[in-house]
Amino acid sequence: MKRFIKKLLSFTLPFLIIVITVQFFDFFKIYKTYNNYFENNRISQNRTFFATKTFIEHKDSIQYNTFVFGNSRSQAFKDSSLIKHFGLTAKPFHFDSDSESLYGIYKKLEFLSLNKANLTNVLIALDASILKITTARNTYNYINPPEFNDVSKFKFYSEFIKTSCNPKFITAITDFSIFKTERRYMKKYILTAKNIDTYNRYSLDCRYGNEIELKQDSILYYKTMFSKKAFIARENYKRDSIKLTDKHIDLLQKIASILNQQNTKYRIIISPLYNQTALQKDIKNLIKSTFKPNTVFDFSGENKFTNSIGNYYEWSHYKPFVAEQLLNSINKKRALN
Repeated sequence: MKRFIKKLLSFTLPFLIIVITVQFFDFFKIYKTYNNYFENNRISQNRTFFATKTFIEHKDSIQYNTFVFGNSRSQAFKDSSLIKHFGLTAKPFHFDSDSESLYGIYKKLEFLSLNKANLTNVLIALDASILKITTARNTYNYINPPEFNDVSKFKFYSEFIKTSCNPKFITAITDFSIFKTERRYMKKYILTAKNIDTYNRYSLDCRYGNEIELKQDSILYYKTMFSKKAFIARENYKRDSIKLTDKHIDLLQKIASILNQQNTKYRIIISPLYNQTALQKDIKNLIKSTFKPNTVFDFSGENKFTNSIGNYYEWSHYKPFVAEQLLNSINKKRALN
């Protein structure tokens, strides 16, 4: 018996030590409760998990009724613009995710609906990169929280334990914490920007760290962005090609069904991207035919919003004043119909 216990301990003890160590350091802020999950983050985190925890903790006191979905580009739609567009009673919540997927947007809406959230107003910012992904992703930074009921708790937490024990991750956080120097290999794990983004504790409205550098010296900012190849000739960008499948149809119909059941006032915005690529016609037609008339607004391709480099922080993200112009344009279009 003693021999068996010794063998058992030899197998389980190292694992227990790892689990305890990971929980103690809580690199990814998944074991403890935080006032602001996004505060002082230098480690790449799971934004869906953070947003879900924030919503659960504050939904009763704040009673959110205006939700924004999409990838990080959707953060261009600031609280002030949303309130101006949807009305003074709007209480915004940004339920975005890094490199969001169509499947991810559906699961967030399903979660909110099942939890009887007040889906009075919804804004969904789409682009080709979102529409390409129609299945769940299970790496630590994309895996859905257990509350979404599409992954087990064991699978969820094991992804973070596995990443915490990855030698590349350990090297990256040690290297950056000592030398504070950006190196290419660490970008997967470490946010190396000079000024990191900050978030409103309750709505998760993001203030881009780039804004600080732009205000200090906008000319130097763009020179630096060009030197880092954050902008390249538009014709050299890789174009996302989407193969339309039954999964696209199914997910879009499920999203529309939730919004219609809730009598939601919603806007589907196809984002204006710097590369000026228009969204594929078959995908755009599917989206327009799935949702109610005058709810889908396409700003992709070459237009006044995509022409100026000054409308972008870098190749990927357009600025808040552009997002506000998009909402103003929507108001004008709806007024004409």
